Amino acid sequence: MTKMTRETKAEICQWLTDEERRTAKRIGNNTYKYIDRYGNTVIRFHHTNIVVIYLNGEKVLSHGEWATITTKNKINDQIFPYMIYQKDFIWYLKGKGTVRRFYNGIKI
Repeated sequence: MTKMTRETKAEICQWLTDEERRTAKRIGNNTYKYIDRYGNTVIRFHHTNIVVIYLNGEKVLSHGEWATITTKNKINDQIFPYMIYQKDFIWYLKGKGTVRRFYNGIKI
């Protein structure tokens, strides 16, 4: 088993522009929040943008093929009153009276 280590801001944010890197704030272990070049708010966990909050309020969610409980919890921290839960190894998005199967790029 590979040991997970805490990544530095430089490692996690290496693909960001200089301006995006300047706005990056650490909000958790291996998790950063930054403003992209278009003014959207992005939550980045390791090397995956797990939540993008567009200027119009729309949120796009992605686990980046890392469907782990930690990734799910990091997304859930950002999407209240929605929540992601897992049943029989499948992720679901619940909120506003609906339940949908989760997929990368799902919009709320």
